[in-house]
Amino acid sequence: LQLLRMQLTSEADPFFLYFLEVSEDDFQNLKVEQCILVDFTTFPYKLIELLEQCIKDAGSHDTPR
Repeated sequence: LQLLRMQLTSEADPFFLYFLEVSEDDFQNLKVEQCILVDFTTFPYKLIELLEQCIKDAGSHDTPR
């Protein structure tokens, strides 16, 4: 059984910590619920890309996608 562990922190807020563990089975449910198009092994890399894009666009006045 594979397990994905994610930890998010913020340099701007030393008290910010988000931690999540997702099993491959849990991911399959999440994939259906959220219409995720990538597989379990690709998901962490795509999530990082998405978060980096959100950080990059944080100062933009456009509506987030």
